[in-house]
Amino acid sequence: MKVKINNYIEIRDAGEVGLGVFALKDIKKHTLIETNVGLRTPGSLKSSVFERYRFPFKDKDGVVIANYLLLGGGSIYNHSYTPNITWEQEEDEPIYNFYTSVDVKKGDQLLHNYGNSYWRNKHPLKLN
Repeated sequence: MKVKINNYIEIRDAGEVGLGVFALKDIKKHTLIETNVGLRTPGSLKSSVFERYRFPFKDKDGVVIANYLLLGGGSIYNHSYTPNITWEQEEDEPIYNFYTSVDVKKGDQLLHNYGNSYWRNKHPLKLN
């Protein structure tokens, strides 16, 4: 499966981790590669597979006030402790912008750091 998101990126198979987001061409550092809108998720997602794909929405003090499932590649980007992208949320709306943090080569997988709290709170999911 390959899904072209825009002129910069596509979603495709990333091996054992499932899907990933890949560069369709060389991309310069600090380039806006994608904007996603979020769908607010209920707290009941804590025991579902969707929990792993939620993005926090923080108030001006940095406190998480809601979680969102992103429409676009946002919830598909995989983790790396040496990421090549970063993201920022809009101040008052669940809109998330993804930028390259380094120069990226065509074919590179685009990765961001999920942060320590993701791994600290991660629990194995039981899928029935």
